[in-house]
Amino acid sequence: ETQFLGAIIPTICGSIGAYMGLRGNPFGAFLWIIVNLIVLFTRFGFLNLGYSQGAKLIDSASGKLNAITDSAILLGVTVVGALIPTVVNVKVPFVYRAGKVTLKMQTILNQIMPSLVPVLLVALVYWLLGKKHVTSTKMIWFVLILGIVLSYFHILSA
Repeated sequence: ETQFLGAIIPTICGSIGAYMGLRGNPFGAFLWIIVNLIVLFTRFGFLNLGYSQGAKLIDSASGKLNAITDSAILLGVTVVGALIPTVVNVKVPFVYRAGKVTLKMQTILNQIMPSLVPVLLVALVYWLLGKKHVTSTKMIWFVLILGIVLSYFHILSA
């Protein structure tokens, strides 16, 4: 209950609310607050049930709880994955010129797969987070420095 209600649902609704806020919709903030209030009051409701049933509840419902938790994790990953192309904005400004021919690298990448560069950057960060001794703080610094360096050398732009 704690993992599902306390972490996964607010994270999913927080991602949706943040995206709505980025688009100028103030309902995104209200959505996040409402969901957190529901989670808070639901915790109090389940407190007595958890206390009275104890280990019996966990033993009898462990398979169902695992299925619900796995489904919510899958939904959360899907929501975050769908937000990548709209929230992460990275472009390749390289332009190839030969005579009268001009090829923009971003146009070619968009024809192959739109939002390929943001997805690859998020995949790199996700992969690095799985390594030992890599924390989210280190990844924030890594992305910040990488963005500055690649932008300075005109390899990537926003």
